Amino acid sequence: MPTFEEAKRKVAELVVAKGFGNTAREIPNKLLFAFVELGEAGDSWKKGKPRGETIEELIDVIFYVLDGGTERPSGRS
Repeated sequence: MPTFEEAKRKVAELVVAKGFGNTAREIPNKLLFAFVELGEAGDSWKKGKPRGETIEELIDVIFYVLDGGTERPSGRS
């Protein structure tokens, strides 16, 4: 099992590989997206949707939190 720091590094690599923004200025949006995904997970659970769908939404929350917690340049010019 990877450590917390290893998981954060892997997420940062995936973010760059997928072409998503990866600067400190984008952290507020990433945390907002984490809350949106958490709401979607709660909605999925509340509506009795398949467990896998709820888990997928929770994984998205973890992804955004790990990405938001990774140190990076400020992206300011």
